[in-house]
Amino acid sequence: MNNMNTTFFRIFFVGAFALLMAGCSQKQTESEKLVQQVMDEVITRLYATMNEEELEAIDQQNAMSLFSEEDLKVLSTRHWVFDVNVPVVVSLMRSKSQKIMPFWIESSGFVKTGLEMRNDYHTYEVWQKEFGRGTVELGINGFENFAYHYFVAVAPQKETKNLQLSNFIPENQYVGVLDGGAFTYHDWTELVLQDVP
Repeated sequence: MNNMNTTFFRIFFVGAFALLMAGCSQKQTESEKLVQQVMDEVITRLYATMNEEELEAIDQQNAMSLFSEEDLKVLSTRHWVFDVNVPVVVSLMRSKSQKIMPFWIESSGFVKTGLEMRNDYHTYEVWQKEFGRGTVELGINGFENFAYHYFVAVAPQKETKNLQLSNFIPENQYVGVLDGGAFTYHDWTELVLQDVP
């Protein structure tokens, strides 16, 4: 995996999905509409065909069966999108408190490392994947409405390369240096990272 565990985290961007959407312009791109459209269609169908007790009984396995293969691909790739100008390693930090891991992480090729970092409330495990120059596509934070969204760090595979990130969906992403003291949620800037590898 190109020595991914020792790759220094150079650039990261962060934020919970609701906060990301709040920070975006009102204009939606076609890609943003796809995720919302998939969710809206399934939710509309559920309310039309299930009673309250049946809705409350939906678990992760039931939730997965509600979506077509095409829908799951949208939910796996169109939630968070950006372009990179050089080959990169994307490190995805996921709270260990999240009981059900987002369904797409392992199946899309992310590999769990032995690295961790934390803040005052959560310890985050680090998953990594290499991407070539072009578009990086990431999925939803899961179906169970876990409050603490994953965040990512992006580093060039070769340290000599000048990394540039662009074409964010949602738009207007915060980009900063990942280090001890960095914040991960826009509405909680005093909650900062510790023990960054």
